[in-house]
Amino acid sequence: MKPPIKLKLSTASSGIPDSPESLFRDLKNRQPHIQHLWAHQADILRSYHGLHTREDLALELPTGTGKTLVGLLISEWRRLTFRERVAYLCPTRQLARQVGARAAEYGLKASVLVGKQVQYPLAEFAAYESAAAIAITTYSGLFNTNPRIHDPQTVILDDAHAGENYISKLWSVTISRKDQPSLYRSLVNAFSDVLPQSQYATFQDDQASFEDRDTVELLPGPHLIERRQTVEAALNKHTAEDDVYYGWKVLNGHLEACSVFFSWAEILIRPWVPPTATHAPFASANQRVYMSATLGAAGELERIAGILSITRIAAPAGWEKQSTGRRLFLMPDRSFTSNEYMPWLLQFISEQNRSLILSSSGTAAGAIRKVDQGSRNFAADFARGRYRGYPRHLHAKTLRDSLTERTLRWHRLAWRCMSRHHSVWVAILGKPAGGVPLVPPGALESLARQSAHADHPGRRTMHPSCNRLRRRGTCRAETPSPDFSSDRLPEGGR
Repeated sequence: MKPPIKLKLSTASSGIPDSPESLFRDLKNRQPHIQHLWAHQADILRSYHGLHTREDLALELPTGTGKTLVGLLISEWRRLTFRERVAYLCPTRQLARQVGARAAEYGLKASVLVGKQVQYPLAEFAAYESAAAIAITTYSGLFNTNPRIHDPQTVILDDAHAGENYISKLWSVTISRKDQPSLYRSLVNAFSDVLPQSQYATFQDDQASFEDRDTVELLPGPHLIERRQTVEAALNKHTAEDDVYYGWKVLNGHLEACSVFFSWAEILIRPWVPPTATHAPFASANQRVYMSATLGAAGELERIAGILSITRIAAPAGWEKQSTGRRLFLMPDRSFTSNEYMPWLLQFISEQNRSLILSSSGTAAGAIRKVDQGSRNFAADFARGRYRGYPRHLHAKTLRDSLTERTLRWHRLAWRCMSRHHSVWVAILGKPAGGVPLVPPGALESLARQSAHADHPGRRTMHPSCNRLRRRGTCRAETPSPDFSSDRLPEGGR
C-alpha cells in the first residue's frame, strides 16, 4: 500500500503573509505608484521579523525614509498573523489623519479615531475592536484616565521622542497662572525662601517682561520633600473644580518621585519617569514598537516610555541613498547680523508657495507680520485676492487639527484668526484712499485688545472708511458670522 500523500499548505495560501516584507508584495489595493520597498525598508523589516517576539522594540529611521510604511506593515502583519488589536499612536490629530491617508494609499484597513472618544465612528471603532482594522489615534487617545481604546495588543508609537509630553501628561499637574491664580500664588509663596529672589520677584509681577517670563526654574528635590504636606494640602484644597483634578488624582501620594518646574505662566509637576507600568492599556500589550528618527543613547527612550529595557534596531546602512527629503538647518546668526540676512530671508519666503515660520511667542511672530503690511499695495492686493508673499499670523489652536485643509483657502483662515472682533479685519482691508496709510501693524494687537470691550473705545481712531463699512454690516458685534464654506471675502471688504 502506498503511503498517504501529505500536503503542506503555505501560510501565504491561507491569506496570512510570512513576514511584514512579504505582506507588502501581497497588497493588491495599493496605489499604482507604490511599487517597491526601498532597500533599507526591507532590511529593517527583516530585522524586526527576527525579533518580533520581543515585548519592546525600537526602530530607527530618519526623516523621509519611509518610517510610516514600515510601521503600518508591522501593524497589519501582526493584525493578520496574530489577530491582534493594533493601536498606531501619533503625536497630533493632523498626523493621525495623514497616517490614515497613507494607509488608504497602501491598501491597508485602518480606522482613524481622533477627537472626543464618545464621537468615534461606531463602525470604525468596531472594526478596531474586532481586529478587522488598525486603529490610528493620538498618544492622548491611549494615555488618559479612561481611554476608550483600552485593550490594544500591539502599540506602535510613531515619533516616539515627540510623544514624551503626551505620555507624561497623564501623570502631570499643570497649574496655570491665568486659570488657577490662587493655587499658583499659593505654591509660589510656599517656596518663596528657596526660589532665587529675582525669580520669585518675577513670578509675583503681573507686568513682567517677556524675557523674564520665558525663564524656567527647577525646584531642588529636597525642598519638595521637606514641604510635601504643604503642597498636597494646597492641591487638595484648590483642585476639586477644575482640570487640575484629573492629573492630581493619579499623582497624589507620589510627590517624592516628581520634579517641579516654576515659570511665570505656570507650574508643572511631573514624575521623573512616567509610571507606564501602572497604565494597563499600555503595559498589557503583547508588543510595543517605538519608531523614531533618532533613538539616542543612555536610556533616554526608556525614560520617556517608562520601560526598563528596549531592544534597538538601528537604521540600516545606506539609508541616506533613498529618501523623500532631508532637513537643512541654517544658522545665519553665526556669521551675519539680522540686518544683513533678514531682507534675503523675507524675499526668499515671499517667493515660495507656502512657508511656515515657528516662533516662541506672539511678540516674535508679530515682528514678521509687520513686513509690508503698512504699504498701500498690501491692502490692494489683499482685496483683489493676491495673497502670496504676505505673512499671516496663525495661532497654535488654529493648526491643531489640520494644516492642509485650511491653507487651501487661507483667507478664510485669516478671517478666523485675525477677526475675532471684526474691526481688526477692517483695519487691514480699509481702503487707503488719498494716500492715508493703513493702521500701523504694531497697532493691530492693541486694537484687538480694545475691541474686547463692549464700548470699544478705540474705534474712533480707525480709518475713516470704517464708518461706511460699519453701516454695511461688517463691523462691531452685529456683524454676521462669515461663511467659511465660501471662497468669497466678507461683503464690505472688497
